[in-house]
Amino acid sequence: MEIELRGGEPARAPFAGGLLTVLLVPTERTFDECAAVLAAEGVRTWTERLPAPADEAVLVAGVPCEEAPSMDAIGDARRHVLALLDAAGVDVDVRGSGYLTAEALERWGAHSPS
Repeated sequence: MEIELRGGEPARAPFAGGLLTVLLVPTERTFDECAAVLAAEGVRTWTERLPAPADEAVLVAGVPCEEAPSMDAIGDARRHVLALLDAAGVDVDVRGSGYLTAEALERWGAHSPS
């Protein structure tokens, strides 16, 4: 969604391109197997390393968000991701959930999620 500014330049809607995120750790499958299940369903994934004291790798699942993120929307994204994994028989532990702005994704450049 774009909004037109006075100069005729389109501006991005405030939340367009953002992602609701769920941080996952597969318990019996590999990160790649878990990511493949989600990618087949159109969910963006990438791995991150959580900082100390956790200091562990997580798979981040990103669900598109076009509106202001809310706890309900984050909960819906979490349930959606877990339902996809459950249907494929992939067990995971959830380490957290949240929201990532489109601007943060753009700043990452080469590190941008796939």
